[in-house]
Amino acid sequence: MQANPHMSILTTDLIYGNQPSYLFHYMAASANSGTIMSNFKSEAAKFRPIHQADVTAAVAHSLTATSHGHFGLYGQQEHSIGQLLAMVEGAVGKNAGAKNAWISSITSLADDFFVGTTHEGNFDAMMAHYAEHGCTHHQLQCFFEAAGLQHLEHDVARFFRTQGSVDTDSLNEPASWKFASLD
Repeated sequence: MQANPHMSILTTDLIYGNQPSYLFHYMAASANSGTIMSNFKSEAAKFRPIHQADVTAAVAHSLTATSHGHFGLYGQQEHSIGQLLAMVEGAVGKNAGAKNAWISSITSLADDFFVGTTHEGNFDAMMAHYAEHGCTHHQLQCFFEAAGLQHLEHDVARFFRTQGSVDTDSLNEPASWKFASLD
């Protein structure tokens, strides 16, 4: 920011929408298969998810804005990762809590030994980090407030309720989250 005072940095929280982010795709695929890492049940890891249309509107506005700086892009409502997982489970037609986190956690030890740290292992460690340290970018000034903008979509729970059934065929890829590389 000191080198270029006319720059804007927009730091996002979790992004949800019709084109799911990597993390939400993982959660949906895991809910569909019935297993997920144990830290995804956490009520301590808190997020303020933002809809992809809001991200698009913020970026478009920032391109013509006269004020610059480092801002947070996040939704108006805070949810734990456990609450978000329950919303995703409902969207894939599974009962909340239907997954068996212990089985996934135990088998991940063998996976990490034979394959190295896996995507599942990284996600689990990330949730443990957020549960312990929180989301520090929530301290940034909200771009929507600074720019005087309104969120286009601000209710993640309503989004997943109205989303209905997720196309579970699209959740088949990748076939496993256990590999160090999904390329």
